[in-house]
Amino acid sequence: MLQLRSDNGYSATRPEERNYALDGLNTFSKRLREAKTISIPYIRQYAIEPMRIAAKTLGRSAAGLAIDVLKDQIKIWLEKNGIPWPFGR
Repeated sequence: MLQLRSDNGYSATRPEERNYALDGLNTFSKRLREAKTISIPYIRQYAIEPMRIAAKTLGRSAAGLAIDVLKDQIKIWLEKNGIPWPFGR
């Protein structure tokens, strides 16, 4: 998320899209820290969808690659907990 927060042009060219992505990821992060459970629809709404939108805009930039790494970490975490990755690629 640090890459999204930094001044990488995303905030200048698409500020509301950037805010949407950051809000979703911040909400997801808070939920992971505080909740005992989390649902697949929740992960989809507050993590996967904001990451998908940001990655599409950011492409192969450093921030876009950071999004890919975050997505991979969520996938590993789910699979480690016995939950298959339900979001396609």
